[in-house]
Amino acid sequence: MPSRRFVVNEWLLADLGGRNGREARQEACDFLKKIQQRPDLIVFQQGTPWAKKAFGLMKGVTAEARYASKLLHAILADSTCCVRIEPAAAPLLDEPTAGGIPHKDLYLVKMYLKASAHLLVTTDQPLVQALAHQPSLQVQAQLRADFLESY
Repeated sequence: MPSRRFVVNEWLLADLGGRNGREARQEACDFLKKIQQRPDLIVFQQGTPWAKKAFGLMKGVTAEARYASKLLHAILADSTCCVRIEPAAAPLLDEPTAGGIPHKDLYLVKMYLKASAHLLVTTDQPLVQALAHQPSLQVQAQLRADFLESY
């Protein structure tokens, strides 16, 4: 099975941190375990809001939070599970090209393009719609629930 590269927005971190309940945390942990078993990769870029929240997970006080954090950080440290992008390598997007994409989500699109990712997984319906209206970017996005159901 060929590998796929996924840009996963901050839902993963919220789920792992327990903010969306035990079931969501379990689903997120199951997703990460599948990443370890398959040739697929998560795209990671140091210095992004996502990275800051990922490292913030290390401060978890419950056993479940510590377990989820260790699982995520094992993946981020493993080149067979993670593609790391240098911050300076992220492509520039001009205003007309990025039009309609929420400013807070531009870094995800840049990561996707730089890593030649296959899918951006999000809980953000407006982002999915904005990307659908920007076919020139060629960014494929899918909502978390649909993705996890089929993954």
